[in-house]
Amino acid sequence: MKCGCSIRGVIGVTSASALSEEIKEGLVALGSQVSLALESNTLAEEAQKRKSEEHFRSLVQNASDVIMITGADGTLNYISPAVERVLGYKPEDIVGTDSFVPVHPDDEERVQSLFEEVASKPGVTLAFELRLQHADGSWRHIESSCTNLLHDPTVSGLVVNSRDVTERKRAEEALQESYGILRAVTEGTTDFIYVKDLDGRYVMVNSAAASFIGKPVHEVIGKDDTELLPPEIAHDFIEQDRKLITSGATQSYEERDFVVDGETRSNVAVTGVWRDVRGDVVGVFGISRDMTEHKRAEKKLQESEANLAEAQRIARLGSWEYEPKENRVYWSDETYRIFGFTPQQFVPTFQGFSDMIHPEDKMLVREDMAKIFRGEQLQDSIEFRIVRPDGEVRFVQGQRGAERDETSELIKIVGTIQDVTEARLAEEQVRFQAHLLGQVQAAVIATDLEGMVTHWNEHAERLYGWSCEEALGRNSAELTLGLTEAGEVGEIMEQLRAIETWEGEAVLRRKDGSTFFAHVIISMVHDVEERPVGIVGVSTDITERKRAEEELRKSEATNRAILEATPDLMFCVSRDGVYLDFRANDDSKLYVPREEIVGKNLSDTMPPDLVAPILRNIAKTLDTGEMQVFEYQLPMADGMLDYEARLVVSGPQEVLSIVRDVTERKALERRLEHQAFHDALTGLPNRALFTDRLEHALVRAGRHQESVAVLFLDLDNFKVANDSLGHEAGDQLLAAVAERLQTCLRSQDTLARLGGDEFTILGSTGDPPAKRGPGHVPGKRHRQGPLRNVRARHERTRVGTTEAGKRAQTGSREERAQGLLPAKVAAGGAGQRTSEAP
Repeated sequence: MKCGCSIRGVIGVTSASALSEEIKEGLVALGSQVSLALESNTLAEEAQKRKSEEHFRSLVQNASDVIMITGADGTLNYISPAVERVLGYKPEDIVGTDSFVPVHPDDEERVQSLFEEVASKPGVTLAFELRLQHADGSWRHIESSCTNLLHDPTVSGLVVNSRDVTERKRAEEALQESYGILRAVTEGTTDFIYVKDLDGRYVMVNSAAASFIGKPVHEVIGKDDTELLPPEIAHDFIEQDRKLITSGATQSYEERDFVVDGETRSNVAVTGVWRDVRGDVVGVFGISRDMTEHKRAEKKLQESEANLAEAQRIARLGSWEYEPKENRVYWSDETYRIFGFTPQQFVPTFQGFSDMIHPEDKMLVREDMAKIFRGEQLQDSIEFRIVRPDGEVRFVQGQRGAERDETSELIKIVGTIQDVTEARLAEEQVRFQAHLLGQVQAAVIATDLEGMVTHWNEHAERLYGWSCEEALGRNSAELTLGLTEAGEVGEIMEQLRAIETWEGEAVLRRKDGSTFFAHVIISMVHDVEERPVGIVGVSTDITERKRAEEELRKSEATNRAILEATPDLMFCVSRDGVYLDFRANDDSKLYVPREEIVGKNLSDTMPPDLVAPILRNIAKTLDTGEMQVFEYQLPMADGMLDYEARLVVSGPQEVLSIVRDVTERKALERRLEHQAFHDALTGLPNRALFTDRLEHALVRAGRHQESVAVLFLDLDNFKVANDSLGHEAGDQLLAAVAERLQTCLRSQDTLARLGGDEFTILGSTGDPPAKRGPGHVPGKRHRQGPLRNVRARHERTRVGTTEAGKRAQTGSREERAQGLLPAKVAAGGAGQRTSEAP
């Protein structure tokens, strides 16, 4: 028998006798029929197999679960198309990879261990949960089972069937959260909540109910009322539960009064049946509320309502209601007062209310009301202005809400209104004060008693580098303290608690870490009841001042050193001449003792003839602001001394007088002046002084109608004596001649040496020119006497004088002076005479 090309079997017949041809043909035909039947069956099986495979493939391709097959080494050999829907990956992108999707780091070690366990046990299946990362980066909770089919040649791998249970996990978490909320509510309420089964045993009870029973929760669970309550109360509860289970309806009723801790208390209860998911009654529940306080509140309700109006009046808080359908408005008594009416003066309407809103705020209120009608979200409160009948504008703040029916139709609008005028004015004042603080050129920092910043002005931002947003709520010490030691901070706080103010200097820190010197004033802040509520500090950057002070200190030290080294006297004197202060390094230079100066007047300490000039110079210095310099003399122990005073303004109505001893300088000046106008050899006036005296004599002569005589002399043979005896002898000779000539003159005459051996004599005749002859020389006397001998190398030399006289003529002073000035008249002229002396 054949099936296709393969032999599937044989048919054998055993017979005691030979088979006939007919039988043989029949057997062959039978074999063919059997072969055909086998082939038909094989084709049917293959068709069924193909159909089954196609069905399985269709199931796998369209299954919601992800099916994958991995090798023993973890290589992904197959994964169903569901992976794209579940995890966002395309199968062709991940097949052949070692790990197609990352496992959550917290699950990775556990999953790896499970796979190793499955791979080591053929045929075993393990279920587990893990988290896999979606292609979008999110994590999905996956429930998987892994089967080891490595031994099955048709699979040869680990088959993993995975299902996305993220939503289920979320639902479970939500259920746990819901249970947690329910547990929190039941435990957080003061109501008594319990659940009993059909046998009356408590399966759940909250802390409030257990406390009412007088036992902890764990001692109540599993027990019934007969074990927990007095018999009469337990009997009533059991009967109520029986009726409740029978009726199946939820009931609300007031329970009998109970005596708890000697006090009678009343409860209101709501009870109902507890049903399972099939709707069968499996127990009862109850919620009981202690109404004792409520009843007490009801008793006080009347007096509370009576006090409400008074409280509204005190708080300036009124209430109102508006029913749109009936266009009916209700105002409390305080609302009338806020709007400036009494209930008898005004019937409130919505239009009347709108008319009293300030024109600039009408749109604000209308839009707010429109939102209420549209059911939109409202702000917590609304603030606007109203205008009272007397024209006064008041600020009011309102709270409002809407009541709606089950169809969300608006039934009523209710609200409160409060007069906040004074608060707004106070806020405006606070804003104004805050603005002023912002303008203060100092850092103003306010903190609470723990040092947390509550105010940080703009100058503080600039000074410390921290913005207001960064500083608020932080500890001020963290933001500002620099090199100040903790001990110093403790001392400051002790002083602050003792006298409530501290002032001093400190080194503070900026945000960038740099430090600076600051002058700080810290004060306590009190509330209206004088209780300390905070601390305010004002700090000013004094770094530049400290630097200037240091420079000033150095400058003062330098100036002090200069003052210590200077020999000058310094006096601070008022306009009226009173000594205010003085400085003297040498008391010997003071005109009066040191202790007799400060507080004394110039008239008490200076010679009388100097007081007036000094006061005039003080007044001029103060009036002009310019330095005045003058000189004066004082008789001191060492003789008459010369002083120079310099006066400068040193303050309102006072001057600083710097006095220097210039005695040596003045002596030097006098010597220089003498040298400038006198001959160095003979001590006689020189040409310049002679010319000056001649000009003055001519002026005087012209004024008094007198004449002036000038006599010119030179030495004959002086050159011979000078050359033969030497210049030293010549100088001695000139000095001797000068001395001899001075003995021949009157005291009012002037003898001068013009230079070399030339001399002049200036004299006045005392008579008008008409009474004197042309050859008259005033004061001419001939006194014979030997000149001192000048010896040199034992030789004697004789010298004589040649004289030439002139008398002033008419003409101008300059012309007459020029006519008299020639130093020498030609020998043998009129009026000449020669004389010799041994």
